[in-house]
Amino acid sequence: MTGQKLNLTSAEDAHAFITERAPSHVKVGFFDIDGVFRGKFIGREKFLSALRSGYGFCNAVLGWDVANNLYNNAAYTGWHSGFPDANLRILIRQAHGRKYICENRQEHNGRFTQAFGLYQDEYRRVDGRWWIARRFYTSLARTGDDLTTFPFPDSPFAS
Repeated sequence: MTGQKLNLTSAEDAHAFITERAPSHVKVGFFDIDGVFRGKFIGREKFLSALRSGYGFCNAVLGWDVANNLYNNAAYTGWHSGFPDANLRILIRQAHGRKYICENRQEHNGRFTQAFGLYQDEYRRVDGRWWIARRFYTSLARTGDDLTTFPFPDSPFAS
């Protein structure tokens, strides 16, 4: 199955595929804030159960940087929370992503400033292709006479 392109469009398709092929383990995971895929192998039966009700994943990986060093003073997870499991759901037809932007601007007087923002997107899979279904934009900071920062937004997709 390695390298094989699959066209699974629903949890039912995934269930049928795994039941038919009967692998001993399935790799599941997610992309962290740095774009690193954080995955683990789980047994076939646990995967089939996770399709219905989700599964736990140690949330320490949400407090690591790209070099696997823990962030200092992280609010979401850390030594203060004991790194509990985060509950994850396996999504076949939708995904969420974040895109950080830095826009260089030239004002009318010729002066250059920068604006920093965050797009939070929801993607839907339609006919084998991923499309943006919803997009939220938040300003994070901008330069000018001084640096102006804005609060970091919560996820609009929290369930």
